[in-house]
Amino acid sequence: MPPFSLVNDTMSKRFIPRLYVPEAILTAGEIVLSPDQAHYVRNVMRLKVHDMVHVFNGTEGEWQAKVIETSKKSVQLDVIQKLHDQSDEQLPELSLVFAPVKQVESLLRQATELGVKAFMPIQTTFTTAFVKEERFKTIILNAAEQCERLSVPQLASLQNLPKLLEEWDESVTLIYCDETRVEENILQAAQLADLSQKYAILIGPEGGFSEEELQVLKSKPYVKPVSLGATILKADTAATAAIAAWMFALSARKGE
Repeated sequence: MPPFSLVNDTMSKRFIPRLYVPEAILTAGEIVLSPDQAHYVRNVMRLKVHDMVHVFNGTEGEWQAKVIETSKKSVQLDVIQKLHDQSDEQLPELSLVFAPVKQVESLLRQATELGVKAFMPIQTTFTTAFVKEERFKTIILNAAEQCERLSVPQLASLQNLPKLLEEWDESVTLIYCDETRVEENILQAAQLADLSQKYAILIGPEGGFSEEELQVLKSKPYVKPVSLGATILKADTAATAAIAAWMFALSARKGE
């Protein structure tokens, strides 16, 4: 399903493509789309001169732009007006540390939609899936365009779990989803979270962590184990459930 914004018009409702552009928007004035974006706008959405597009770059909010030139090789936009300030997006500081799994593409989409700010793939003893960096970046970008975020989550390079823990910023609490039935669940942890601090959720591979990895995790003062309930969840299910629970709990607290 292509990314779009739904705009209310006096005559009808129409879909407006929404695109991430890497360059500065305010100072650019005019934007030349990448070949892939030009193909999408011209051949998939079949836009013509004077049709509208929404663009964002992760730092300058979201802007309305108009197609001013379209050809077989390129599409050019004229920036018209700002629609949203970057400050309009107020997402909690949450990253996802994960071992790649078979359903990783779906996980990346869902986590992006839920508001995760960064992805950190890890290699563990039982990790069997691979990181396809360019493919992952495309999935994350498309998800950000479609869910109307103003930012695109960052994707870090694959790291071994021991190295990641050794270099971890201890001011960031690492929420470890523990399947050994720890007493505190993730909703309780979210109720006690400091809203001004950064957090990350850690999800293991489909085979779980090795005993050695568990011992290292338990030795770190910045690692906080939490439960996700009475049943054992698949890795991708656990990640989505944990992110959703954390985000909704923090959102409810902000509304108090």
